[in-house]
Amino acid sequence: MLSYISTIILIVITYFVIRILPIKNDLKNKIFLLSAFLEFFIILATREPISDMIKYCQYYKNIGITSWNNINIFDWEKGYIILCKLLYCINNDERFFIVVTSMLSLIGPYIFLKRYSKDYLMSLIMFVAFNFFYYYYFVLRQVLALSIILISIKYIEEKKPMKYIALILLASLFHKSSIIFLICYFIFNMKINKQTYIFFGGTLLLLLPMKNMIVSFINRFFYDEYIGVQTTSGIILFLMMVIIAIILFFLNNNKEQRGSEKILFNQYIFAVLLQVFATSQSVIARLVIDFYIAVIVVLPNSINKITAQQRLTIKFIAYICIAIVGIINNNAINEIINIWGETKWKLYFI
Repeated sequence: MLSYISTIILIVITYFVIRILPIKNDLKNKIFLLSAFLEFFIILATREPISDMIKYCQYYKNIGITSWNNINIFDWEKGYIILCKLLYCINNDERFFIVVTSMLSLIGPYIFLKRYSKDYLMSLIMFVAFNFFYYYYFVLRQVLALSIILISIKYIEEKKPMKYIALILLASLFHKSSIIFLICYFIFNMKINKQTYIFFGGTLLLLLPMKNMIVSFINRFFYDEYIGVQTTSGIILFLMMVIIAIILFFLNNNKEQRGSEKILFNQYIFAVLLQVFATSQSVIARLVIDFYIAVIVVLPNSINKITAQQRLTIKFIAYICIAIVGIINNNAINEIINIWGETKWKLYFI
C-alpha cells in the first residue's frame, strides 16, 4: 500500500497541476476532486489484501460457490452476501471483487465532499491523514454501508424522512451497526447555539464517570470485546476530537448554522460522545468512524467562514496540525501492519 505521506503528496501535486490549467475555478475544483478519487480508486483497486480483507476475499469465493438456497449459512448481513453472490456470477476472480467494491465504497465519500465541502484540498488531506482512507483497505462491509449513509444525509437536509430511512435500512444490509442512524434524523436537526454546547459539555461530563458501567452492559448484552486498532489509540483520539470541538466552537461563535452545516456539526458532536465508550469498546470505536467522518467537512468549512486575512494564518496552522496527525497515524499503522505480518503499504503488482 502507499504510505500516508506518499498519498498526501500525490493529492497536493494533483491540486497544483490542475490549478495551472486555463479554465474556470469551479471546473478546476470539480476536476481536482474527481482526479483525487480516481487516484484513491486506483490505489484501492490494486491493493494487496491485508487483515480482514484477506478473509473477505476468501469468503467471496465461498459465497460464490454456495447455492442460492444455502447462502443463509453465512452470518454476515444479507445485502453483502447477495452482492458477493451477484459479483461472483459475473466474475469469480478476487481482483474483480476488489475493484468493484473499491468503486462502490468510494461513491459515497465523493458525493459527500462534492456536495458539502468548501475546501476540497483540506478535506481530502484530512480523509487520508485522519485514518479514514486507511479503513477502506480492509473494513469492507462497513465502508460499503458508510457510502450509502453519506449519500443519505442529503435527505435529512431536504426533510425527506422516508427516503432517508430507506437508505439507512439499505446500509444496514451491509453493516448492521448502520441502523443507529435511524434516530439520527432527529438528532442531526438540533439547533446549534450556546445552549447546545452547554448540553454537549454536560453530557460529556456525565458520560465519563459512567463509561465503564455502560461499556460492561454493552459487552454483556450486545457484543463481546473485540481487540482492534481503536482500543490502543482511543484516548488520544478522544482528546483530539474534544480539542477540535472546542476549536469549532470558537470558529462558529455568533455564526448561525443552518441546513447541512447544522446536520454535519451535530454528526461530529455525536461522534465525540460515542468516542467516550470507544476508548474501551472496539465495536463502538468502529461505529465512531461513521460519525467522525463529518470532521473532514465541518472543520474546513468552519475555517472558510472567517475573514480572508485570518483564514490564511488559521489554514497554515491547521495544515501543520493535520500533517502531525498524519505522521503519527502513519507510524502507528505501520507498526500494526508489522504485527499482522504484512508488507508495509504494498500494491499487488509491486
